[in-house]
Amino acid sequence: MSSYKKQPRYKSKAKLFKGTYTKINGVNKPTYTETETTFKCSKKSYGGTEVSKNGVLVIEDTFIIECAYRKDLTSMDAIQFLNEEGLYEIINRPELIDDEKVTMVFKVRKLSGGI
Repeated sequence: MSSYKKQPRYKSKAKLFKGTYTKINGVNKPTYTETETTFKCSKKSYGGTEVSKNGVLVIEDTFIIECAYRKDLTSMDAIQFLNEEGLYEIINRPELIDDEKVTMVFKVRKLSGGI
């Protein structure tokens, strides 16, 4: 098994949106509140993620994000890249790459409609 190789430089800037759940018509819906927190990260896309919805193959806009360890990032949050429009929700628990709490990796999916 090869060892993990850190991305050379964090070139993208992102803004953090804290997530909470609000009950709307009996269903928990995520609500995102903008914060002043920005951070640098690297992002990689492999052409999106193929998902089958209602029998139709759909390609979702996803990225794998790598950044310095941040204890304020959770799987309930979302981010927005400062050079792009749109909000990306974190779809998995941010994973620490090493035990020294230096680097973390997580996957995001673009939110569409109504947010």
